[in-house]
Amino acid sequence: ASAAATPRTAEEILETLRPLAAREARGARARLAQRDAQRCLILGRTRELAAEAAPTWVFPEEAPEAEMSADISGGPGPSSPPPPGLLRFAAHMLLFLQTALPEGGGLAPSGALHFHLNKIVNLYVVHLIAQRRYDLVPLYARHLRAPVLVETYSKFLALLAPASLETKTRVLREALLWIPMEDEGGVRAVLNKALDDSREVVDPLSGAPVGAAATRGPRHREDVLEWACVRAETHAEAATHACALVRQLCMGRTSAAVARENESRDLSATDDAHDDVLKTSSGEARARRVVAELLPADLQANAAEADAPGAAAELGDWAAYLSAAASLRAWRDAAKARDVAVAIAGA
Repeated sequence: ASAAATPRTAEEILETLRPLAAREARGARARLAQRDAQRCLILGRTRELAAEAAPTWVFPEEAPEAEMSADISGGPGPSSPPPPGLLRFAAHMLLFLQTALPEGGGLAPSGALHFHLNKIVNLYVVHLIAQRRYDLVPLYARHLRAPVLVETYSKFLALLAPASLETKTRVLREALLWIPMEDEGGVRAVLNKALDDSREVVDPLSGAPVGAAATRGPRHREDVLEWACVRAETHAEAATHACALVRQLCMGRTSAAVARENESRDLSATDDAHDDVLKTSSGEARARRVVAELLPADLQANAAEADAPGAAAELGDWAAYLSAAASLRAWRDAAKARDVAVAIAGA
C-alpha cells in the first residue's frame, strides 16, 4: 500500500510537496514565488505561471477575474505594493519566457498571455520612475502594448515637465535608443499625448477649468511644450501646441481687461507696489516669453517644412503682434510716468 502511494511522476512529487512548500513560505511572498516558479517551470505550465502564479505575487488582493477586467492604463495599482525584488523577478521572468519559448509561449504581443506580462511590466516601469531610474524606463516600456506605453510614458514626461532642458534632452535621447519615433507606440505619439493632456479643458456648463490643467495652469503647458522643442522632428507638434497656448494666454486681452490692467498700473505708479505690478506675469507677457524665448530659433522653419505650415505662419503673426503690444505698453508707461512727474513738480 505504501509503494502504491509513492508518487511516481514529477507532477505527483511536486503536488505532494506543495503543502510543505506553502508552510515553508508562509509570510514570505518571495519564497512562495520561487517555489511556484520552480513547480510551473518543471511541469511546463507556462499558462499557470503567467496567468495565475505571477499575478498573485504582484497583485495578491486581486482575483484573476478582477484582474482581467482591470484597466491597466489608468486603474489603481496593488494596495500593498510587492517587494521591489519580487516585482523585478516577476517582470524579468515573464520577459525571459517571452524570448525563450517558441512563439513567445503565448506571451508575445499577440498572445493570449500578453495581458499579464503587460500589466506586471507596466507596474515595474512605474516602480523605475518612482526610483528615478529614468535610463531604464524605455528599456522596459518598449515591451508594453502601444496604448499602455503611450499612457504611461506621457505621464512620465508630465512628471518631468519642470525639469531642465538638459534633462529633457537626455531623457528623449535615451528613449529613442529603444522606442522608435514613428509608431503607434512611438515617441511622437507619446509627445502628442503629453501635449494634449496638458491643455486646459473647460467645463461647457460652468466655464471653469477641469482636470489636471485646472491645478497646473499655463506654466505646466509651457513646461510640457519644451519636450516637443528638444528635437527638430517634433517642431511641427511644438508649433501647433504653441499656437494653442498663446491663444489661450492672450484670450483675456479684451478692451475691458486692458482698461482694468492700465488702471491698476496707474494707481500703483506712485506707491511701493509699482514694481510688483510691473513684474506681474500677465497672460500677454507669458505669451511673449513663449514666442521669444521658449521656442527655438529654427522652429518656425522646421514646422513650415513639416506638417504645420499654418502654425508656423501663425507664430510669426503672434510674434509681430506681441512685439508691437509690448512697445505700446512701454510707451504708455513712459508717458504716464512723465505726467506723474509733471504733476508732482507742479504741486
